[in-house]
Amino acid sequence: MKTFEANGCDKSLKLDIQSSFKHIDGMIEKVLNYLKQEVRCFDSFEINVILRELLTNAIKHGNKNDESKKVLFVLRCYENRLQFRIKDEGQGFDPVKELNEKSDILTPHGMGMTIITSLGYHLEYDQEENYLVATKKVIDKNNILEGNNYEPE
Repeated sequence: MKTFEANGCDKSLKLDIQSSFKHIDGMIEKVLNYLKQEVRCFDSFEINVILRELLTNAIKHGNKNDESKKVLFVLRCYENRLQFRIKDEGQGFDPVKELNEKSDILTPHGMGMTIITSLGYHLEYDQEENYLVATKKVIDKNNILEGNNYEPE
């Protein structure tokens, strides 16, 4: 599995987990602890929701619940944005269909991407490298995350 380079960012955290739901809580705890040290002000509930959705999708849809596979996670803290990168060992997905399609709130699944974007994260998918990137802009010098304002560079 290829790893991510953290070039051009101020700080980064790289973690990988076995593709099992039982490892999600531990990874989220590590990320939140890291953010407490590196970002002065952030919404831990929001980060928890975002990471839970991203990791669940990678395990369930990407790796098809195959515990022999891994999920790679990279957090990048830039001066003006926070970025999560998720890579699984699955076949990938159709980003046009999945990232642009609105979910039906009456179904018991399929809300993850809608939740993530409604919280102000910009989603991009690299089909060649098979990773999903969720980015949120950070405003002011106190590193406060602000929703619905990210514009890709």
